Amino acid sequence: MDKGEHLRVPVLVASSYGVIENEDDVVLTCYTNEKFPHWFLNDMNLNLTNQMRMSMDGRRLTINPVRREDAGVYKCEVWNPIMWVEISLLTFWSPPTTAQLTILSTYCAEKQDVMLHIQNRPLGAVAYVWYKGKGVDKNNVIAFFIMTSSFRLSGPENNEGEMTNNDGSLVLRKVTMKDAGIYTVVAHIPDSKKEIGFGQLDVYEHLSKPILLVSRYGVRENEDNVLLTCYTNRKSPQWLLNGRDLKLTDRMRMSMDGRRLTINPVRREDAGVYKCKVSNPIMSAGSQGLQLYVYYE
Repeated sequence: MDKGEHLRVPVLVASSYGVIENEDDVVLTCYTNEKFPHWFLNDMNLNLTNQMRMSMDGRRLTINPVRREDAGVYKCEVWNPIMWVEISLLTFWSPPTTAQLTILSTYCAEKQDVMLHIQNRPLGAVAYVWYKGKGVDKNNVIAFFIMTSSFRLSGPENNEGEMTNNDGSLVLRKVTMKDAGIYTVVAHIPDSKKEIGFGQLDVYEHLSKPILLVSRYGVRENEDNVLLTCYTNRKSPQWLLNGRDLKLTDRMRMSMDGRRLTINPVRREDAGVYKCKVSNPIMSAGSQGLQLYVYYE
Protein backbone atom coordinates (compact mmCIF):
# COMPACT_ATOMS: atom_id res chain seq x y z
CA MET A 1 0.00 0.00 0.00
CA ASP A 2 1.27 3.46 -0.93
CA LYS A 3 2.19 5.68 1.92
CA GLY A 4 0.22 8.90 1.96
CA GLU A 5 1.90 12.27 1.85
CA HIS A 6 2.52 13.79 5.25
CA LEU A 7 -0.25 16.30 5.95
CA ARG A 8 0.35 19.72 7.41
CA VAL A 9 -2.11 21.21 9.85
CA PRO A 10 -4.51 23.48 7.92
CA VAL A 11 -5.12 27.01 9.16
CA LEU A 12 -8.70 28.26 9.22
CA VAL A 13 -9.19 32.04 9.13
CA ALA A 14 -12.32 34.22 9.10
CA SER A 15 -12.58 37.60 7.37
CA SER A 16 -14.41 38.97 10.41
CA TYR A 17 -14.90 37.71 13.92
CA GLY A 18 -17.80 40.02 14.68
CA VAL A 19 -20.67 40.15 12.21
CA ILE A 20 -24.29 41.31 12.33
CA GLU A 21 -27.13 39.02 11.40
CA ASN A 22 -28.71 39.75 8.01
CA GLU A 23 -26.34 42.71 7.53
CA ASP A 24 -22.80 41.32 7.14
CA ASP A 25 -21.09 38.55 5.23
CA VAL A 26 -18.07 36.46 6.19
CA VAL A 27 -15.44 34.47 4.31
CA LEU A 28 -13.86 31.41 5.94
CA THR A 29 -10.60 30.30 4.32
CA CYS A 30 -8.96 26.94 4.97
CA TYR A 31 -5.24 27.35 4.21
CA THR A 32 -3.98 23.96 3.11
CA ASN A 33 -2.12 22.44 0.16
CA GLU A 34 -4.89 19.88 -0.19
CA LYS A 35 -7.92 20.46 -2.37
CA PHE A 36 -11.45 19.84 -1.19
CA PRO A 37 -11.00 19.80 2.57
CA HIS A 38 -13.92 18.57 4.64
CA TRP A 39 -15.95 21.22 6.41
CA PHE A 40 -17.74 20.76 9.71
CA LEU A 41 -20.07 22.88 11.82
CA ASN A 42 -20.44 21.84 15.44
CA ASP A 43 -18.72 18.51 14.61
CA MET A 44 -21.26 17.64 11.91
CA ASN A 45 -20.79 17.72 8.15
CA LEU A 46 -21.53 21.22 6.92
CA ASN A 47 -24.68 21.36 4.81
CA LEU A 48 -24.52 24.30 2.43
CA THR A 49 -27.50 26.65 2.51
CA ASN A 50 -28.67 29.03 -0.21
CA GLN A 51 -26.67 31.89 1.33
CA MET A 52 -23.42 29.86 1.32
CA ARG A 53 -20.97 29.65 -1.59
CA MET A 54 -17.95 27.31 -1.78
CA SER A 55 -14.95 28.04 -4.01
CA MET A 56 -14.01 25.64 -6.82
CA ASP A 57 -11.15 24.14 -4.78
CA GLY A 58 -13.27 23.87 -1.64
CA ARG A 59 -10.95 26.05 0.44
CA ARG A 60 -13.08 29.20 0.78
CA LEU A 61 -16.58 29.38 2.21
CA THR A 62 -18.60 32.60 1.83
CA ILE A 63 -21.76 33.18 3.86
CA ASN A 64 -23.83 36.14 2.68
CA PRO A 65 -25.68 37.27 4.65
CA VAL A 66 -24.88 35.65 7.99
CA ARG A 67 -27.80 34.35 10.04
CA ARG A 68 -27.97 33.14 13.60
CA GLU A 69 -28.20 29.50 12.55
CA ASP A 70 -24.71 29.90 11.05
CA ALA A 71 -23.22 30.34 14.52
CA GLY A 72 -21.04 27.60 15.95
CA VAL A 73 -17.62 25.98 15.79
CA TYR A 74 -16.26 25.51 12.27
CA LYS A 75 -13.54 23.04 11.33
CA CYS A 76 -11.77 22.12 8.13
CA GLU A 77 -10.12 18.72 7.81
CA VAL A 78 -7.71 17.18 5.32
CA TRP A 79 -6.82 13.50 5.14
CA ASN A 80 -5.22 10.70 3.22
CA PRO A 81 -5.26 6.91 3.76
CA ILE A 82 -2.86 7.03 6.72
CA MET A 83 -3.59 10.26 8.53
CA TRP A 84 -5.93 13.19 8.94
CA VAL A 85 -5.57 16.66 10.43
CA GLU A 86 -8.24 19.13 11.52
CA ILE A 87 -8.26 22.66 12.83
CA SER A 88 -11.00 24.49 14.74
CA LEU A 89 -12.29 28.02 14.49
CA LEU A 90 -13.94 29.64 17.45
CA THR A 91 -17.43 30.95 16.91
CA PHE A 92 -17.23 34.06 14.73
CA TRP A 93 -20.78 35.15 15.57
CA SER A 94 -23.26 33.86 18.06
CA PRO A 95 -26.77 34.83 19.01
CA PRO A 96 -26.92 36.47 22.41
CA THR A 97 -27.28 34.09 25.31
CA THR A 98 -28.99 36.87 27.28
CA ALA A 99 -31.88 39.15 26.35
CA GLN A 100 -31.56 40.81 22.95
CA LEU A 101 -30.30 44.39 22.76
CA THR A 102 -33.26 46.61 21.84
CA ILE A 103 -34.37 50.22 21.75
CA LEU A 104 -37.44 50.94 23.86
CA SER A 105 -40.04 52.10 21.34
CA THR A 106 -41.85 55.26 22.39
CA TYR A 107 -43.86 58.24 21.18
CA CYS A 108 -44.05 61.97 21.75
CA ALA A 109 -45.57 65.18 20.42
CA GLU A 110 -43.89 67.55 17.99
CA LYS A 111 -41.41 70.05 19.46
CA GLN A 112 -40.84 67.94 22.56
CA ASP A 113 -37.55 66.39 23.69
CA VAL A 114 -37.49 62.60 23.81
CA MET A 115 -35.01 59.97 24.95
CA LEU A 116 -34.60 56.61 23.21
CA HIS A 117 -33.54 54.19 25.92
CA ILE A 118 -31.39 51.12 25.32
CA GLN A 119 -32.63 47.90 26.87
CA ASN A 120 -30.48 44.87 27.66
CA ARG A 121 -27.16 46.67 27.20
CA PRO A 122 -24.37 44.12 26.77
CA LEU A 123 -21.73 43.93 29.48
CA GLY A 124 -18.44 45.51 28.56
CA ALA A 125 -19.74 47.67 25.70
CA VAL A 126 -17.26 50.47 24.98
CA ALA A 127 -19.17 52.35 22.28
CA TYR A 128 -22.67 52.89 20.93
CA VAL A 129 -23.40 54.14 17.41
CA TRP A 130 -26.88 55.35 16.46
CA TYR A 131 -28.38 55.27 12.96
CA LYS A 132 -31.63 56.65 11.55
CA GLY A 133 -33.48 53.86 9.75
CA LYS A 134 -33.23 50.10 10.03
CA GLY A 135 -29.75 48.75 9.50
CA VAL A 136 -26.16 49.96 9.56
CA ASP A 137 -25.34 52.63 6.98
CA LYS A 138 -22.47 55.03 7.57
CA ASN A 139 -24.44 57.73 5.76
CA ASN A 140 -27.19 57.50 8.39
CA VAL A 141 -25.04 57.89 11.52
CA ILE A 142 -26.68 60.47 13.79
CA ALA A 143 -24.81 60.07 17.10
CA PHE A 144 -22.18 58.03 18.88
CA PHE A 145 -20.84 57.55 22.38
CA ILE A 146 -17.41 56.11 23.13
CA MET A 147 -16.27 55.34 26.65
CA THR A 148 -12.97 53.94 27.92
CA SER A 149 -11.25 54.04 31.26
CA SER A 150 -9.49 57.25 30.29
CA PHE A 151 -12.04 59.32 28.32
CA ARG A 152 -15.58 59.69 27.07
CA LEU A 153 -16.52 61.06 23.68
CA SER A 154 -19.90 61.75 22.13
CA GLY A 155 -20.92 63.36 18.89
CA PRO A 156 -21.17 64.42 16.17
CA GLU A 157 -20.21 67.84 17.52
CA ASN A 158 -22.06 69.75 14.80
CA ASN A 159 -25.38 68.03 15.45
CA GLU A 160 -27.38 70.17 17.88
CA GLY A 161 -30.52 68.07 17.62
CA GLU A 162 -29.13 64.78 18.92
CA MET A 163 -26.90 63.82 21.81
CA THR A 164 -26.11 60.69 23.81
CA ASN A 165 -26.29 60.09 27.54
CA ASN A 166 -23.60 58.35 29.56
CA ASP A 167 -25.49 55.07 29.20
CA GLY A 168 -25.54 55.40 25.40
CA SER A 169 -29.22 56.36 25.17
CA LEU A 170 -30.14 58.88 22.47
CA VAL A 171 -31.71 62.27 23.23
CA LEU A 172 -33.59 64.04 20.42
CA ARG A 173 -34.29 67.75 20.86
CA LYS A 174 -37.50 69.42 19.65
CA VAL A 175 -38.55 66.55 17.43
CA THR A 176 -40.48 66.99 14.21
CA MET A 177 -42.51 64.59 12.10
CA LYS A 178 -39.34 63.85 10.13
CA ASP A 179 -37.81 62.27 13.25
CA ALA A 180 -40.45 59.53 13.30
CA GLY A 181 -39.44 56.04 12.20
CA ILE A 182 -37.09 53.18 13.00
CA TYR A 183 -33.77 53.70 14.77
CA THR A 184 -30.79 51.34 14.99
CA VAL A 185 -28.13 51.18 17.69
CA VAL A 186 -24.95 49.12 17.51
CA ALA A 187 -23.09 48.27 20.70
CA HIS A 188 -19.38 47.67 20.20
CA ILE A 189 -17.79 45.17 22.56
CA PRO A 190 -14.07 44.36 22.91
CA ASP A 191 -12.61 41.68 20.62
CA SER A 192 -14.45 43.17 17.62
CA LYS A 193 -17.85 41.90 18.70
CA LYS A 194 -21.07 43.79 18.06
CA GLU A 195 -24.71 43.64 19.02
CA ILE A 196 -27.48 45.43 17.14
CA GLY A 197 -30.90 46.60 18.28
CA PHE A 198 -33.89 48.38 16.76
CA GLY A 199 -36.75 50.53 18.00
CA GLN A 200 -39.58 52.74 16.76
CA LEU A 201 -40.26 56.41 17.47
CA ASP A 202 -43.75 57.72 16.69
CA VAL A 203 -44.18 61.49 16.54
CA TYR A 204 -47.63 63.04 16.67
CA GLU A 205 -48.50 66.53 15.52
CA HIS A 206 -49.82 69.04 18.01
CA LEU A 207 -53.61 69.16 17.74
CA SER A 208 -55.34 72.50 17.31
CA LYS A 209 -58.83 72.97 18.64
CA PRO A 210 -61.33 72.32 15.82
CA ILE A 211 -64.02 74.85 14.94
CA LEU A 212 -67.58 73.65 14.39
CA LEU A 213 -69.93 75.73 12.21
CA VAL A 214 -73.51 75.13 11.07
CA SER A 215 -75.39 76.37 8.02
CA ARG A 216 -78.31 77.47 10.23
CA TYR A 217 -78.97 77.27 13.97
CA GLY A 218 -82.74 77.00 13.78
CA VAL A 219 -84.51 74.68 11.34
CA ARG A 220 -88.03 73.37 10.76
CA GLU A 221 -88.78 69.72 11.28
CA ASN A 222 -89.25 67.67 8.08
CA GLU A 223 -88.81 70.79 5.91
CA ASP A 224 -85.25 72.00 6.25
CA ASN A 225 -81.83 70.42 6.02
CA VAL A 226 -78.67 71.44 7.83
CA LEU A 227 -74.93 71.19 7.21
CA LEU A 228 -72.44 70.99 10.09
CA THR A 229 -68.74 71.45 9.24
CA CYS A 230 -65.82 70.60 11.50
CA TYR A 231 -62.82 72.72 10.51
CA THR A 232 -59.67 70.75 11.36
CA ASN A 233 -56.57 69.45 9.59
CA ARG A 234 -57.29 65.95 10.87
CA LYS A 235 -59.40 63.47 8.95
CA SER A 236 -62.28 61.54 10.49
CA PRO A 237 -62.97 63.60 13.61
CA GLN A 238 -65.22 62.15 16.28
CA TRP A 239 -68.77 63.56 16.36
CA LEU A 240 -70.81 63.93 19.54
CA LEU A 241 -74.44 64.80 20.23
CA ASN A 242 -75.31 65.78 23.80
CA GLY A 243 -72.00 64.35 25.03
CA ARG A 244 -72.41 60.93 23.40
CA ASP A 245 -71.05 59.42 20.19
CA LEU A 246 -73.27 60.44 17.29
CA LYS A 247 -75.14 57.53 15.73
CA LEU A 248 -75.83 58.16 12.04
CA THR A 249 -79.39 57.69 10.84
CA ASP A 250 -80.62 57.11 7.30
CA ARG A 251 -81.17 60.89 6.98
CA MET A 252 -77.55 61.70 7.80
CA ARG A 253 -74.66 61.76 5.35
CA MET A 254 -71.00 62.08 6.34
CA SER A 255 -68.37 63.33 3.89
CA MET A 256 -65.47 61.05 2.92
CA ASP A 257 -63.05 62.90 5.19
CA GLY A 258 -65.54 62.92 8.08
CA ARG A 259 -65.55 66.71 8.42
CA ARG A 260 -69.02 67.52 7.05
CA LEU A 261 -72.32 66.20 8.36
CA THR A 262 -75.54 66.73 6.39
CA ILE A 263 -78.97 66.04 7.92
CA ASN A 264 -81.84 65.98 5.41
CA PRO A 265 -84.54 66.42 6.51
CA VAL A 266 -84.09 67.47 10.12
CA ARG A 267 -86.31 65.97 12.83
CA ARG A 268 -86.90 66.91 16.45
CA GLU A 269 -84.63 64.13 17.73
CA ASP A 270 -81.71 65.80 15.92
CA ALA A 271 -81.90 68.82 18.23
CA GLY A 272 -79.15 69.22 20.81
CA VAL A 273 -75.53 70.19 21.37
CA TYR A 274 -73.10 69.02 18.68
CA LYS A 275 -69.33 68.80 19.06
CA CYS A 276 -66.45 67.44 16.99
CA LYS A 277 -63.24 66.11 18.50
CA VAL A 278 -59.82 65.09 17.20
CA SER A 279 -57.30 62.94 19.03
CA ASN A 280 -54.11 60.92 18.82
CA PRO A 281 -52.49 58.59 21.38
CA ILE A 282 -51.12 61.48 23.45
CA MET A 283 -53.70 64.26 23.30
CA SER A 284 -57.18 65.32 22.20
CA ALA A 285 -58.92 68.59 21.35
CA GLY A 286 -62.64 69.29 21.04
CA SER A 287 -64.67 72.11 19.52
CA GLN A 288 -67.02 74.36 21.41
CA GLY A 289 -70.50 72.95 21.71
CA LEU A 290 -72.98 74.09 19.05
CA GLN A 291 -76.71 74.12 19.81
CA LEU A 292 -79.05 73.08 17.00
CA TYR A 293 -82.70 74.07 17.43
CA VAL A 294 -85.50 72.20 15.66
CA TYR A 295 -88.91 73.86 15.45
CA TYR A 296 -92.01 71.73 15.12
CA GLU A 297 -95.75 72.07 15.63
